[in-house]
Amino acid sequence: MHAIKVVFLLILTLAFMRLISWAFGWILYVWTGRITAWQSLSANLASLGLFVGFLFWNLMPNEPFDFAALVFGVVVYAGCFVTDLRWLPWHRQAGKRMIHVP
Repeated sequence: MHAIKVVFLLILTLAFMRLISWAFGWILYVWTGRITAWQSLSANLASLGLFVGFLFWNLMPNEPFDFAALVFGVVVYAGCFVTDLRWLPWHRQAGKRMIHVP
């Protein structure tokens, strides 16, 4: 039962992180009318910054920073960026390049 709970919490965490990344990307898309690779990178870096801020906010007094969680966040948002280059939920046209590369 413990393993099921850990897997469920991991999936929930990944889903929440992905939704935050998409939210920043969608805001940039609404402001500019398109999304470039730089904007997608910016959205994922902003999400990573929010994640790191949460890690700092969640620290107990005199507790060291959890660098393993930071590496986890970097890996997750790097994967989100790579995925964003190929597919975004607000782009539904098949065969059209999702990210405009200048």
